[in-house]
Amino acid sequence: AAAMPAAAAIAVALALRAGTLGVEGFVGSSGLQRAKMPATRASLIGRLGFSQRSEREKLSFPFNREITCSEVRLIAEISDDPDSDGMEECNIVMPTSEALRRARDKGVDLIMTNEDSDPPIVKIASYKKFVYQEQKAQKAKARSVAAPRMKELKMQYIIGEHDLQTKLRNVEKWMQTDKQQVKIIIQMKGRARMFEKQARELAERVREEVCTYAKAAGSDKNRDPISKDGRGDLNMILLPGIDARLVKALRERASAAEMEAAREALEDGEEGGEDEEEEEGKQDEVDADSPLAKEIASLKEEMEEVRQELLDCGIRPNEINKQPEMQELIKDIAKIQKKMQMSAVGASGP
Repeated sequence: AAAMPAAAAIAVALALRAGTLGVEGFVGSSGLQRAKMPATRASLIGRLGFSQRSEREKLSFPFNREITCSEVRLIAEISDDPDSDGMEECNIVMPTSEALRRARDKGVDLIMTNEDSDPPIVKIASYKKFVYQEQKAQKAKARSVAAPRMKELKMQYIIGEHDLQTKLRNVEKWMQTDKQQVKIIIQMKGRARMFEKQARELAERVREEVCTYAKAAGSDKNRDPISKDGRGDLNMILLPGIDARLVKALRERASAAEMEAAREALEDGEEGGEDEEEEEGKQDEVDADSPLAKEIASLKEEMEEVRQELLDCGIRPNEINKQPEMQELIKDIAKIQKKMQMSAVGASGP
């Protein structure tokens, strides 16, 4: 049988070594003949090794003779202590030739880590070990930066109060993770689609409950944060962070409600006072010494003092009763007057 030409044999050997030959081989007697043959373990390992080498070589630095500048700044070098495998920090500007000799004496490499600096920054270390550590640091950084997988929270518009609070506690726990996102899904199956209004009210309540630590995506851009998918379910994505706009709106709403309650209490107190003027006149001597009457007198004195202080601060007279200090005193007086009314009714009863 005729021998395979030397050039062809070399080409086949190089292809097998690089893993480019795949699962086929070359056989023949008078020339090259292509024949199917199973992949060998060596060829698979060779291909895997080639892939791994390509992946490793993506991160590279100029080192040794690849450094062509005249001088460098050495910021770290491998320790001379045989018991230590760490690096010693330094800050020395030296000719590149001297840095190369210094690296050669230590049996390692001169590696350029920043060529944009003036002069370029270098380290003296094992090149392979340095690249490996840099790749490891990059992977750790990528893992820390990557956003966690989105959580999903499903509920129906008729969810009970206890179940809702449990789910909200889960949202608060999840939001402690940086960049965490939570997708709220209000399922609308069958006849439930008729109650979309109630479902939207539930979604808005969830927004308000979590506004101190989470905000709905799109709410800061004046977009409706609640969307409907193809199945009719309502979706809302929560992002970590305070929803400042919603928090402000809720505070204003609560303040307005408190002022309205105080105004109603004041009006009730004034109406009650008009109806009871005669009765109070009859009982002045008796009630003047009662603890409730004394407490009201003390609160009225305090109210006058606060009123004068507010006037001194520049508050307009028609705005004084709207101030929080006055609202609190008005509420207290209304409560005591109500107690006195109940006491008077009880005293006049059979």
